[in-house]
Amino acid sequence: MAFYGHVFRCKVERENDGTVRFTTPAVGGCDGDTAVIDPWSAEGRTVINYFTVASVHDVLERVARHSGRVLVPKSRVGERKWFGYCEDPEGNRFAIAEMSGPDLPTHG
Repeated sequence: MAFYGHVFRCKVERENDGTVRFTTPAVGGCDGDTAVIDPWSAEGRTVINYFTVASVHDVLERVARHSGRVLVPKSRVGERKWFGYCEDPEGNRFAIAEMSGPDLPTHG
């Protein structure tokens, strides 16, 4: 769980049922929406968790720095969205997304 705390700069807690909650933001706020990772899986199904972040570039750097893998680097989707696809050190995959536009900040 330390990986996610470092990457998203949040306090990460595992519940008794196995779900993971991103809770009390660390100093400076959480870099990513509050999210829940549900360990649910069934034969032939995969759950991919998506996190909205302020900067895909910055989060991808932290993923690599903390022994995760960047599977798809920062990529544009349409006019207002960027995304990246990652894997944590335990092999769990997740995606991150950044929105930009006239009413939202643009991150390089």
